[in-house]
Amino acid sequence: MTGAETSTGPATVSGLSAVEDPERLAVLERTGLLQAAGSATYDRYARIASALLDVPVSFVTLVGLDEQVLAGAWRGDEPYSGRRRMPLRESFCQFSVATREPLVINDTRSDP
Repeated sequence: MTGAETSTGPATVSGLSAVEDPERLAVLERTGLLQAAGSATYDRYARIASALLDVPVSFVTLVGLDEQVLAGAWRGDEPYSGRRRMPLRESFCQFSVATREPLVINDTRSDP
């Protein structure tokens, strides 16, 4: 497969999930952002996205092989000060990476 979305499941690269794509992971690793979770610049991007989309919470996320890193975060009037790393199993963003499509969830509290 070429990495394109199929009607039967997530995108794949040479039989691997797009989340496991070695090229994608190597690029992420080179940024250094996976190790340095939390950046004032990316917090600002999250704040701008929140304002533009008129949503109370916004994150700039990086999906690694085993975890998701919140490079930038914004909640309400103050930057998000909670944890900046989470296991991949807790990540919504992994689905966008896997399918190479936007994922829109209107209210995560009510969406299975």
